[in-house]
Amino acid sequence: MEGIQFAQSGGGTDYLEINLITGATNNLGSISPTFYYNGCGYSKVDNYIYCNLVGANNLNGTIYRIEGDRTGTNLGRPNGLPSGNGYNVGTVNANGYLYLYRSNRGDFYVIDTNSNRGTFLKLVDPNNSFSEQTNQFGVSISPISI
Repeated sequence: MEGIQFAQSGGGTDYLEINLITGATNNLGSISPTFYYNGCGYSKVDNYIYCNLVGANNLNGTIYRIEGDRTGTNLGRPNGLPSGNGYNVGTVNANGYLYLYRSNRGDFYVIDTNSNRGTFLKLVDPNNSFSEQTNQFGVSISPISI
């Protein structure tokens, strides 16, 4: 059983294949162009990995689609997504929505990665049927008491 990991290395990001049983890793090479990719998630809708850039100055928060040959395609930064320092947590749900979160923040952001929808590469609200967010961007996280 195999998994993948993106690991920062020497100013860029390496694409690692991991044996989930033994923990053995195989470095498949660096992602191009050379940036730090983070907050990544795999979309089973189109079989691509979506990430955002961190540590890239004015490109922080820019969304990249990672191709099978380890090249990244710049998809831009959705309107309303703060650039900040980038997002270090990401996942894509079964319907192709990329969730991004930055540690110690009180909100997260959801981006549509399905090119067949009118909200492709726009921020959407998961609490409102994934409709496009046009103001008050992001979704607040409210901790609950247990």
